[in-house]
Amino acid sequence: MTPDQRLQAWEFTALFLETDGVINYSSLTSSRSVPYISRPPTSVLTRNDTSQKTTIPTFPESTDALKDCKELNLKGFNVDGVYTIYPYLPLTTSVRVYCDMTTDGGGWTVFQHRKDGSVDFYLSWDSYKKGFGDARGEFWLGNDHLHQLTRLGIFDLYIRLEKFTGGWAYARYNNFSVADESDGYRMRVKFGSYQGNAGT
Repeated sequence: MTPDQRLQAWEFTALFLETDGVINYSSLTSSRSVPYISRPPTSVLTRNDTSQKTTIPTFPESTDALKDCKELNLKGFNVDGVYTIYPYLPLTTSVRVYCDMTTDGGGWTVFQHRKDGSVDFYLSWDSYKKGFGDARGEFWLGNDHLHQLTRLGIFDLYIRLEKFTGGWAYARYNNFSVADESDGYRMRVKFGSYQGNAGT
């Protein structure tokens, strides 16, 4: 089986969550790193199922200029769906994002979702810089947006891998950030902060 065929058997979802920076080291299960992707633990995602259509709710803008899904969650928004956030300073530029408000307490900003191959991910640097796809389906949020979001606080990264035939795995890292374009949008996580069962 080729690597592409193995990847097609999985649904990938990448999320991150603003944290208070406190890490419970006793809960870490391993210090090894895992192949790419990101999302929060014990997340529950719906699979793309041709027998069932799922409607993703889109919510009106909040009256507050909130910077990420965690702030929305703390303000009482608790339904998964597409929301408007303001990650840029000053808080004048908005971004539509998918917020996972149910996984592990909610407040996760989803920045990648691949499930059915409906969106081509073999795209240019500029496409990854700006983002592509639709937050209600398959998408990449955009490297510029990721940099802006993660420079405003301390974030955890969670990767959920779900097989279409059943079963799933996850990887979680602490202190996730994305550098700016001049540094190649380098993704960083705290060394030794891996938790999960992906790659085992």
